[in-house]
Amino acid sequence: MSMRHRRSIAASPSLRRAVERVELVLPLPISANALFVTGKNGRRFKTAKYRAWIAESGWRIQQQRVGRIDGAYEAEICVSHDSKLDLDNHCKAIFDVLQRHQIIENDRLAQRIIMSRSRSDDAGARVVLTKWEA
Repeated sequence: MSMRHRRSIAASPSLRRAVERVELVLPLPISANALFVTGKNGRRFKTAKYRAWIAESGWRIQQQRVGRIDGAYEAEICVSHDSKLDLDNHCKAIFDVLQRHQIIENDRLAQRIIMSRSRSDDAGARVVLTKWEA
């Protein structure tokens, strides 16, 4: 994807409606340590596993027809108890895909992040975003 094309996607207005709260379920994210690989020229590339996770997450987001959170927000993320990863290892992929699909403007606008493990047999990650009221 060319840099010009990337800018046009980022600059395009969101077709999602602004809401106060978003709830969605995503596939269990892969480890932050497995998102990128360094090529021979020193450039970083998304791994095949990460690209597959992004694609699957995109389909799930589209199916759930969620709105967007404008501005600052808080996030509650609950991942499957089956995950062997550290909880914070899931954040990067989740916030990147939320930003990519214009559910959040930018991951740096997170004011509070709460992470936990599910006690049920749910697979994946349940994400609840709430508009931050200062």
